[in-house]
Amino acid sequence: MEQHLEKKIGWEQWLGYGGLGILLLFMFLPTSYYLMVAFPWIFLWQGGFFLLGITLLVMLRQFDRHFLPLGYGLDLAVGAVAIACVLSAIFAPFKGVAFLNLATIFGYGVVLYVLRNWLGQGPWTWQHLWRSLVVIGFAMSTSSLLEWPLLDPISDRTRFPLGHHNFVAAYLCLLLPIVFSFALAQTGKTRFLLLLLTALLPVNIYTCSSRGGLVGLFLWAIA
Repeated sequence: MEQHLEKKIGWEQWLGYGGLGILLLFMFLPTSYYLMVAFPWIFLWQGGFFLLGITLLVMLRQFDRHFLPLGYGLDLAVGAVAIACVLSAIFAPFKGVAFLNLATIFGYGVVLYVLRNWLGQGPWTWQHLWRSLVVIGFAMSTSSLLEWPLLDPISDRTRFPLGHHNFVAAYLCLLLPIVFSFALAQTGKTRFLLLLLTALLPVNIYTCSSRGGLVGLFLWAIA
């Protein structure tokens, strides 16, 4: 039993936990979008991707354990996006910037496949992942609304914590169906309380004054 647990939670998985924790911490830093290109903060998120990259390489070399794809045709979609991004970077007029953005995109892909292969191991179940995304949604919406009154009168658009109002609105639009469906999956007073908390997200999207965010909110309303 001890050998099984030791094999299940190895050093590479702890590295992955550290990398994921770094990325989550960076996401909630004020104006993290601008810190992505600021020294020395740039090393923080790059370090998180680097640790998760090591974890993914170790996973690929564990031949006694199947490496799980995303499934449902999503791997083909990821491959198509990767090919399109590579071609765009090759033919881009500013290749240096393009390949830096390409490296960031591949970092997101690494996170996606690491999380997929963690599912089913120990506490990494889809229910816990679902619950974690709900907590992140509430945390981001609350922190963003708390920062909103502190903005200067000239700029009344909610831009915290990501640093840009369009990004905050887009992120909350993606989280809204996840949080709403989680609330509906509950029963009794818990469902009622979570539905009230879910209302924070569309309110926050409205305070972002993002046209794209409002369009996304409208599409979810008619879906």
